[in-house]
Amino acid sequence: MNTLSAPQAILLIGGLTHFAISAMAGYMLYWLRARDLKAAMSPYAIITHRSTLINGCVNIGLAVAIQYTNFIPAIAIGLAAAAVLASMLSDLKNIMNWWKGHTDALAQDSPTGLRMRGLANMLNTIVVFALLYGVARSALVAAGVLPN
Repeated sequence: MNTLSAPQAILLIGGLTHFAISAMAGYMLYWLRARDLKAAMSPYAIITHRSTLINGCVNIGLAVAIQYTNFIPAIAIGLAAAAVLASMLSDLKNIMNWWKGHTDALAQDSPTGLRMRGLANMLNTIVVFALLYGVARSALVAAGVLPN
């Protein structure tokens, strides 16, 4: 049996949680549409379903990448937790926009909601570039281009 590092476990659990949220959103979307085929659906119904699925795939992909960063455990765990937190904030915002019936979150959202989305975007950017740096550095060290 293969063992998972703590960062990998955090990212895999986060990814699978996204898949579960996506399945529930898809189920709700199906039943809402089945009740009334002519009813207008919030675009955030579809966005929630798709983005949670994508967030799950991203978190699972990051679980593979993080093992090649050679970061110390504390940094790797922090990055994994930040990635899951950011993607969960994104899911929560999309669910809230669906529930509120929004069609354009940037135009219709509150300042707090916009800050929450901005925080999620900032965390995602930091995590992705940190992991890119770690993997690229590890690859360059392995290729003998950089010293160990």
